[in-house]
Amino acid sequence: MQFYSRGVISSCCEGLNHGVLAVGFNTTVSVGGGGGEAAHWIVKNSWGAGWGEEGFFRLKMGEGPTGLCEIASAASYPTKSIPNKPVPELCDPFGWTECPVGNACSCSFSLFGFLCLWTVAAACGPGGGSDEGEALTVTAARECLEEAGVEVELQGLADVAVNLCPTSGKPVWRLATFYAVLKDEATAVPKTLPCFESAGACWVGLEDLPHVPLRSPRIPLTFFPHFAGGGQARPLALPEELRHLFTDVDF
Repeated sequence: MQFYSRGVISSCCEGLNHGVLAVGFNTTVSVGGGGGEAAHWIVKNSWGAGWGEEGFFRLKMGEGPTGLCEIASAASYPTKSIPNKPVPELCDPFGWTECPVGNACSCSFSLFGFLCLWTVAAACGPGGGSDEGEALTVTAARECLEEAGVEVELQGLADVAVNLCPTSGKPVWRLATFYAVLKDEATAVPKTLPCFESAGACWVGLEDLPHVPLRSPRIPLTFFPHFAGGGQARPLALPEELRHLFTDVDF
């Protein structure tokens, strides 16, 4: 899926590992008076307008009971059964707004004449994809600044995870996790104003970590105690046995 550019997808790896949004379909078998084109679903991905067909892709219809790529094997849609909760008119954007564990909280406030809204349902560490031509280490430091508001110095590698397509052997996704320290502990203050990068950030003590609603708990619950207990990071370099899976990006 990462290597898709345009057209109707007619084959892919089996097994679910990603969530997408089906927004329409096309059952016309002849497009533009030219050659035939298979009936297909029109699907929105979450990787931005620079990927695929302006953020969308097309997937062939009619492939078994669960669909091609198992698109219909775990389909879901939201339903509403209770009234809306009132959204507070003003929240403190410069302090800590309490959100009970397991709840999704909304907050709104006015900033320079604009209405700002944010929602918190689960927490995660800073992270994201690399920009074109950007090294992974640069990405990690940039995401910390953009999403958490703090400058860091990378000290080592915590983990590298790669999911391979069983038929092609190509990576489906790749995740490098780094160990970093603050550039200046005295002045490092996490961001509190929400923006499109994140709803904000705060420090969390190790004893509080198990009670935080984490979006992806494996990495923080594994490596935070490891480093807090004096554990060491790997060298700041890709392991030799994985380098052939990262030939398209710099480290």
